[in-house]
Amino acid sequence: MEMFGLQGFADRIRRLDVYKRVEDDFISTTVHGGAISILAVVFMVLLFLLEFGSYLAITNSTSIEIDDSLEGTFHINFDLNFPNLPCELASLDVSDVLHRHEVNVTKSIRMSRIDEKGRKIAKVMDTTIEHDAYFLPPDQNSDLKAKSLDNTNFDDEIKKYKIALVNYYAPWCGWSRRLAPIWERAAEEISQKPYGSDVLFARVDCTDQNYKTNAHKLCHRAHIPAFPWIVMYEHGETHSHRTYQGERKVESIVNAVEGALTMFISKEEEDVMLKKAQAEEQLAEEAHQHAEGEHTHTNAVSTVVKSDVHKMALEKAKNALLTWTRPLGCSLAGHLRVGRVPGNIHVSAHSLQHTVSDVALNVSHTIRQLTFSDADDEEEVKVRKAVATGKLAGRSFVSEEGNSTIEHYLKVVSVLHKPYKGKVAKAYEYSSSSHTFKSKEMAVAQFSFDLSPIQVVTQENSMPFYSFITSVCAILGGTFTVLGLLDGIVDKSLRSLKKKMELGKQN
Repeated sequence: MEMFGLQGFADRIRRLDVYKRVEDDFISTTVHGGAISILAVVFMVLLFLLEFGSYLAITNSTSIEIDDSLEGTFHINFDLNFPNLPCELASLDVSDVLHRHEVNVTKSIRMSRIDEKGRKIAKVMDTTIEHDAYFLPPDQNSDLKAKSLDNTNFDDEIKKYKIALVNYYAPWCGWSRRLAPIWERAAEEISQKPYGSDVLFARVDCTDQNYKTNAHKLCHRAHIPAFPWIVMYEHGETHSHRTYQGERKVESIVNAVEGALTMFISKEEEDVMLKKAQAEEQLAEEAHQHAEGEHTHTNAVSTVVKSDVHKMALEKAKNALLTWTRPLGCSLAGHLRVGRVPGNIHVSAHSLQHTVSDVALNVSHTIRQLTFSDADDEEEVKVRKAVATGKLAGRSFVSEEGNSTIEHYLKVVSVLHKPYKGKVAKAYEYSSSSHTFKSKEMAVAQFSFDLSPIQVVTQENSMPFYSFITSVCAILGGTFTVLGLLDGIVDKSLRSLKKKMELGKQN
């Protein structure tokens, strides 16, 4: 009974078999069937390899979502070069729609002087200028040592001297008034020096627009950005000059002049200086030295004096290079933490020791870097560099006219990057539009930004293993079935053709 029961169960299972086998005696092989089988195997292997490659690959998908993190703050990272704006005047200001307004932001900002090629040559630690104690203003009716220059005599007077120091000023400017007596005292002291005939102290009134004298034209030609502004012309050359970067003190100005002369001193003049210093030193020593050993001591003094004179000359020349500089621009680099609301950062000219001239102010600039970020986390910085780039990086914007504002409008979109493995990071991309216009007020370089409420989500995906297995089965089964149908069609066609050929022979 048990055997019959098991046999019946086995028969029921056998009836469910969908993979019915054909006896070997009823199987026939053909040439076309073999060729199609080889094609099926090649096709299956090729599709399997392609599918396996897709299984190993990481794909990216992009979607758009509402950004729910519009509160708080984020960073603006920048590196800006202003070739025509001195660091003494450069000021970075921040404002937004929530009435935040900060002027001359210095925290987390690195300010450096740059040359005409945009290379950073010196960091600016402090732009404060010290003055001498207040002197009474010079009597305009007295014999002033600083010569007044205008458009009628400027070039002729400059060419007469080895170096010419010119104070560009405005009579209504408080800082110009404070410098005037200091400038006169320095001129008087220099005139009493042996080299006084080689040095010209002069002044130019930048408000003089008389049709004959027109000193205002000189200030425009020299690109004077603020008052007072001291420059030095060398060897009668009026088309290039150096700018004074030192303190507004009589002693500082006199030392700067001596240092400037040291930079241009000839070998003959150095010998004269050396002999004079040796003679003065020898006279001073002879008053204190004893009679014996006089000759030996004098020779020793001569050697020491010569060494000291050279050291002094080198030191003065070194200081002069720092005090008298070619017109330099300014680089502003760093980051600012701002609110996630519409706002702007702008670079303009402010100074506590100058009165800025809006006529000659030039805010042309080159953007070396301009990006946005949430933090300075090392991992996020790497992702930020991969996902978002500064669209304005490397571009230059030139102001063709004086006192022209250059404005950039930036529409910022946050990008949320979700890697297959690792930390989720947020970066920012932006679109920009820029334009230049003649400003009625002081010119600025303005970067206005607005954060979009929409964020882009990029996600890395990998094919699940079950999808890979499903695809492999579909490839194998589908290829086998399709090529099996093809084999059947070919076999039936060949049989039909063969049959017709046989009937034709019989007829």
